Amino acid sequence: MGRSTIDTERRSRWMSTVRPFGAEATRMFDKWLLERPLAFAWCTLEQVRDCCFARRLDGAPTPGRFGLHVLLSGEGRIAVGAVPDEDGTTDGRCALTMPGEAWTFHAAGTGEPARLVSLTFRLSSEARGNPFVVLNDSEAFSGSRTIRDGGAALARSALELLEELERRDPFARTMTESSLYRMLGLVCRSMSGSRKTEERPPGKTDLVYEAVRYIDRRLTDIRELGEIAEALGYSYSRLSHVFRSEMGVPLQTYWNRRRIMRAMELLQAGEASITAIADRLHYQSVHSFSKSFKKIAGLSPTEYQELYGRARRTRSYDKGEQDDESGRVYG
Repeated sequence: MGRSTIDTERRSRWMSTVRPFGAEATRMFDKWLLERPLAFAWCTLEQVRDCCFARRLDGAPTPGRFGLHVLLSGEGRIAVGAVPDEDGTTDGRCALTMPGEAWTFHAAGTGEPARLVSLTFRLSSEARGNPFVVLNDSEAFSGSRTIRDGGAALARSALELLEELERRDPFARTMTESSLYRMLGLVCRSMSGSRKTEERPPGKTDLVYEAVRYIDRRLTDIRELGEIAEALGYSYSRLSHVFRSEMGVPLQTYWNRRRIMRAMELLQAGEASITAIADRLHYQSVHSFSKSFKKIAGLSPTEYQELYGRARRTRSYDKGEQDDESGRVYG
């Protein structure tokens, strides 16, 4: 990114001069990543702050500039202006601040530091064709601006943006712009309630299609099936009934199979432990994951990984245990 980001030497100096945030200051950081603003077609990214703290973090008002604050890890609550969010905050929770608004983040005090990424940006003066001008509608975004829908996707995009700001290749600026626009798009969708403004209610087939797409896109975010029904604007009983009548299988069964298929992919890749996979797919325990896996796959996760994992395939090829005509690997 050239001069757009802080060079390695300055980052090193930062890490040795970080302002302490409490007793665990040696584990904290507060990084301001841009030397100068990045001007894009529809907005200008003024600053990106990546900070980790133990107790409280205050954000001063920014006249003429919006703020987008994304919690990457830890727990706590965000107060935007005079409207605090009283709910416990979890990974991926976010908040939008309007120009001139202050904000405060209170860590939960559980002992785990909270990591927050804050973006400061302003919209382009040219409104024609700019999809983000809806952010200027103070009535649409009145009240609490804590973002609940799409928080995990926002967190992923924030991490991608941080990664691109560190790169020096010719694609870094374009990828940074893409990550920023994706984040703003998710905010606008979530806070304007665009899903609820459909001109006609979807038919049964449309509803099933939306449910399948939701599961595919957010498989690792879904903790319970009620989240799908809530996101689509239907009761769980209605969604479950329609899904079974159209697909021929219960929604629970379809979700379980999709989770096991994803688990198979992760086991084959060999980049995560069985415990980590069970946690990523939101099983209550490794035991329940193993039981569900064996019921669908016919093998335990350990047996499947031994047969099809990357390490196993590598050993088989190293031993020359391959049939040249069929391409099959023999154990």
